[in-house]
Amino acid sequence: MNISESSFSTSLPYSPRVNISTIEFKENQKLFVVRDDVLPGGTKQRAIIPYLQALHKKGFNHFIYLSHFCGFAQISLAHGCKVLGLKCTIFTTNDLNQKLHSNSKIAQEYGANIQVCASLDQAEYEAKEFMDTNLRNHLIPIGFNDEIFINLLAEKIHEQWDFIQSKFLVSEVWLPFGSGALVKAFKKVIPEFIKVHVIDLNILDSYDPKVVEIKNDKRVTYHKSELAFHEVSKKPPPIPANDYYDAKVWEHIKLQSDQNALWWNVAK
Repeated sequence: MNISESSFSTSLPYSPRVNISTIEFKENQKLFVVRDDVLPGGTKQRAIIPYLQALHKKGFNHFIYLSHFCGFAQISLAHGCKVLGLKCTIFTTNDLNQKLHSNSKIAQEYGANIQVCASLDQAEYEAKEFMDTNLRNHLIPIGFNDEIFINLLAEKIHEQWDFIQSKFLVSEVWLPFGSGALVKAFKKVIPEFIKVHVIDLNILDSYDPKVVEIKNDKRVTYHKSELAFHEVSKKPPPIPANDYYDAKVWEHIKLQSDQNALWWNVAK
């Protein structure tokens, strides 16, 4: 398996031009990989700064977030708050070994106040209770599944997509599906003639309206990970990827992708 890299830099600090690797993993078949794993806050870093600025203009200065123990959005939020000098408190749980996950530790290093709870349900309850203690607190939806954020992220992806299309012939795009926010943003950008594959990582229950909607969406090809969300990928990719998220997308890409597919690797 051969991996080659193309680095394209601009002066944009928080949504820089994409780094793209090319992986040759089948005979005469290339896979293009957007390497947002190199960004401190991953793909969602691209929109978190303007999103927080928009919320700050509404009077909020302390941002509350509920995160799965291995969630990467907690890093995006903490990184954005540090850049803007804002406060954030993240309610989460320990990992399966009853220790603070490395992603929570990174968020903590960026200045986030980490509150570890006994369960995700308890974390959700405490996050809502904490939000109500001050009118300037704001509870951000899981995965940043907020139309304001989704539209801002779509704008940033559009900037990158124009560049990608000028350099590469892309036949299909592979994305993780967690809260649904990321896929919504990409659907606003990717042309209709390009296939969109989504891998459901089992973060949401199968009867959740967001999952039902994406299953019935004719715009996407839906795949479901065979692993429970809390299980790590058993076949990690040859580049850094989150074991609970993007690495599971790679497992499907290896078996089912076509020539000139593009994998948007969201985070490490």
